[in-house]
Amino acid sequence: MDREDPSVVVPDIAEALVSIAERYAVGQVGALLPDELVKDLSAPKDWELLRLTAVLLGALGSGVGAHLLGMTDIAAWLGAGVLILGLIAAFRHDFRRFISIFPSGGLAP
Repeated sequence: MDREDPSVVVPDIAEALVSIAERYAVGQVGALLPDELVKDLSAPKDWELLRLTAVLLGALGSGVGAHLLGMTDIAAWLGAGVLILGLIAAFRHDFRRFISIFPSGGLAP
């Protein structure tokens, strides 16, 4: 990986930080960076809906699968367990905001 000389890069970073500080000081919070620095950038893709759909389908599938296998007593518990573990796996630290939609809401901050 190529590394640029710090004596060349540091002044550019310092100039960008001064520009950000000046814009923040005058209240331009929505446009902290100069337009020439962000003109070629695009917003990252939002995969939240796809991850949530996959988690819900996995929980539903595990509950239905348990029911079809004759384990009707634990089908709901298995589905709920897979749902919570799936949310943790898919959303990491941000999973708590989905837990708060359940009636108990015990894990919500």
